[in-house]
Amino acid sequence: MNDGLCEVTETATIVEAGAPTVILTADTTVCEGSTVTLTASGADSYTWTPGTYLNTTTGSTVECVPTGMITYTVQGTTAGCSSVETVTINVSPLPTADFSSDVLFYDVNFTDLSANGTSWSWSFGDGGTSTNQNPSYT
Repeated sequence: MNDGLCEVTETATIVEAGAPTVILTADTTVCEGSTVTLTASGADSYTWTPGTYLNTTTGSTVECVPTGMITYTVQGTTAGCSSVETVTINVSPLPTADFSSDVLFYDVNFTDLSANGTSWSWSFGDGGTSTNQNPSYT
């Protein structure tokens, strides 16, 4: 029944915000002393832990110089909802080159005394080379 009064209808749409899906740079291995850039996406704001960073820890990208093996955590937040993602950085020590040599007439036997080496590149000064760990050269 309409008495000449106005009828008003209002509709509201409620959107439930879910936790953001934070996508983070993949786990990696770097050399000691390297600068690593970590980038996250999928949220409006970010909080990074642990440690010391070369720039702000509230943006989607941070730079760090990790030591040892370390796991970084980022918390991404959108509309009050948060999710957490981690990345592990393994730091390989720098190699240290060292060797000894024994000379017998024209033959030289080289012995590798290096630390943390995984491949070798010898240059003997006359154009001769070797990739053996402990080469002999005439």
